[in-house]
Amino acid sequence: MKQVFGRVLGSVILFLALSVAATPQTADDKIQQHFQAGKQSLEEGNVKAAVEEFKRVVALAPSLYQARVNLGLAYHALGDLPHAVEELAAARKASTEIGGANLVLGSDYLTLGKPALAIAPLEKAVHDKIGGNDAQAKLCTAFVKSERFADASRCGDALYGAPPTDAAGWYQMGRQYLDSAQTLTWSMRERFPNDHWTKRMNGDVAAQNKNQKLAQRFYGEAAAAKSSAADSTVKLGATYVQKNEFGKAADVLERSPARTAERSYWLMKAYIGLSNNCFNQLLSRYPSSALAYRLRAESEEIADNRQAAIENYQKAVQIDERDPTLHAALATLLLAQNRVPEAAKEADAAFALQPNSPQILVLAGKIDFANGNTARAEQRARQAIAAEPAYLPAHELLGKILWKKDDAAGASAELRQALPLDHYGDLHYLLYRAYRKQGKTALAQQALEQSKHMRQTTLAEAQAEVAGGAPESER
Repeated sequence: MKQVFGRVLGSVILFLALSVAATPQTADDKIQQHFQAGKQSLEEGNVKAAVEEFKRVVALAPSLYQARVNLGLAYHALGDLPHAVEELAAARKASTEIGGANLVLGSDYLTLGKPALAIAPLEKAVHDKIGGNDAQAKLCTAFVKSERFADASRCGDALYGAPPTDAAGWYQMGRQYLDSAQTLTWSMRERFPNDHWTKRMNGDVAAQNKNQKLAQRFYGEAAAAKSSAADSTVKLGATYVQKNEFGKAADVLERSPARTAERSYWLMKAYIGLSNNCFNQLLSRYPSSALAYRLRAESEEIADNRQAAIENYQKAVQIDERDPTLHAALATLLLAQNRVPEAAKEADAAFALQPNSPQILVLAGKIDFANGNTARAEQRARQAIAAEPAYLPAHELLGKILWKKDDAAGASAELRQALPLDHYGDLHYLLYRAYRKQGKTALAQQALEQSKHMRQTTLAEAQAEVAGGAPESER
């Protein structure tokens, strides 16, 4: 466990000095005793014991932010992210000078789907030169997910170069543009489900996937739908997009005060164009790099054009067969198309190159699960959790495995941790069934109501329609 804890937090843990000058001597002794015991437990890798010791310190001295920092880091090491952010955020209210815990707090907020809250601690980590490029990249992601696109562009320019100077920089810049376009797509469907521009966007996606019947339907709905109010800056940005001047378009639209579906539509188009420019730069400047085809594959994947994505990943693998992440990405897509034998072959290649990766362990476990090898799937899921307790897909997989094994209590414990991954209500519904089987009526009802709410959102319905399918059925 000690090695696992070190891998989880590495050098970001800073045991802060204890100072409780105004506390009575008897309380001081107790606080010192539990604080030091907690530090020792952390150093020995006994994280659960550390949690209990630091909880005692917090109970005795609630204002002692150093104890909350270490309690939050211990919760993080256990994979209990909600409690981790609760304690780290409380510590940060007392002092922003919490060292590497700022990076942990920002990263955990991102994982929990709260990017706006991630920005301040990540900005502090970057300012303090903690976490290097990883912290800067997480900050860029937080800006994107919070729809602060002008800040995201400045962040990307600082991190990757303006313009980038190597293949990795062009790829990462293109990837950020894709993430921005995807964020806008989801935001439009959630905030403007019946707007002309959202219907038009859905039609564009269907047409790109050669689903002409669905495209015609959406374009027809777009013609009949009301459009958001026009804005001069948006019109200028749209003109630039139509002229293929995507950089100018993005600059104008990022600074536009309008927050309309039309602005989102044209900004999304600008980002897609900029990502395509990065792809072309990669092809022309670095023809022997696999990153160009990886970027193209990810673009096709976001557009739900899975076959084109598979073909581009295959080209990337041919160029760089020693990259386990390429094999893993290809295996994931093949598995999504139920091409299990092909997926297994790519997963095996990834596993041979990187056998201790939590991501690859979970992928291999999913394939084992699909093949009916539940025992090996469970083993891989538990190995992934041991390597990275905060890796939520491992908890999701283990929860589904335990449910299949009729272990409702074990399944509910794992599924609760994985809930931030749930977009369509499927995990909440499975959690409802697990609670119901245990006789936990109130918790079951809460999970069911949340599942219904998520399944009824326009976002889920629009995503299912454009993909040509529907949310996963209630198993």
